[in-house]
Amino acid sequence: MMTRGNILSTCSSVMTIVPALGSKDVYMAYLPLAHVLELAAETVMAAAGCAVGYGSTLTLTDIKQDKEGNKRF
Repeated sequence: MMTRGNILSTCSSVMTIVPALGSKDVYMAYLPLAHVLELAAETVMAAAGCAVGYGSTLTLTDIKQDKEGNKRF
């Protein structure tokens, strides 16, 4: 069972390993928020002050010319 303590411990550990995250960084989320890895990643980004962008898994790897996607920042 996931607890708030588990999530905060994960957040603290990741921020120790990757201390350079800041307000100029943007995280592109693609997993559903119900996924434990996505919840942990977004918690870390929020704690570091990063922006979070939500992408679509259908267009995440689309590399067509002049394709801008649906990014919103």
